[in-house]
Amino acid sequence: GKNYKHQIELICNVLGTPSQADLESVTSQKALQFLQNMKPRDRLKFTNQYPNATPQAIQLLESLLCFAPERRLTVEQALQSPFLESLHDPSDEPAGEGPLDFEWEKQVSGES
Repeated sequence: GKNYKHQIELICNVLGTPSQADLESVTSQKALQFLQNMKPRDRLKFTNQYPNATPQAIQLLESLLCFAPERRLTVEQALQSPFLESLHDPSDEPAGEGPLDFEWEKQVSGES
């Protein structure tokens, strides 16, 4: 998106407006206020958006595209999806050694 408001608009155009429970995961006060004042939107039906997609592909999309991060599949869970079965090779998929550090984003954006 062009800015945080535009990015939120784009996300909500696909995922719909977040539930009250989803809003608990928002840490930016500006973003939270913007979301709380947003007109309600429905989640896109991926089966309508992608009519030729397999049920496994739709299930994977629905499991990955969740507003609240704690509800999204992890990489390891996503790789277990039937949709990715032909690409999944546990012997060639090293796991990360811990959470990534995104503190630099706060410095760049001016948030603290």
